[in-house]
Amino acid sequence: MRKILGLVISVLASTLVAISFHNAFLLNDYRASSSNEKIQIIIESGDTGFDIANKLTESGVIKASKVFYKIALNDSRAKSIAPGVHEIDTRISSI
Repeated sequence: MRKILGLVISVLASTLVAISFHNAFLLNDYRASSSNEKIQIIIESGDTGFDIANKLTESGVIKASKVFYKIALNDSRAKSIAPGVHEIDTRISSI
């Protein structure tokens, strides 16, 4: 009985550590707010979601490219991102 209880506690503790670690990186992003500063991002034909996420991060639009990319994979609006020049607020949240 003690071994089972110890195992359950270990699994719960490991799960909490994993969730905390994940959230520390997931929440490493700008706060959602509007900015008066805008920047132009050029999306080329053939750019992948990962390419776009990196361009947004390098330009200071978002802070966490991995978060943007993961969300874009599951958001149908990402399919409507078209090639061209896009004027975007800086320092926005990717979530």
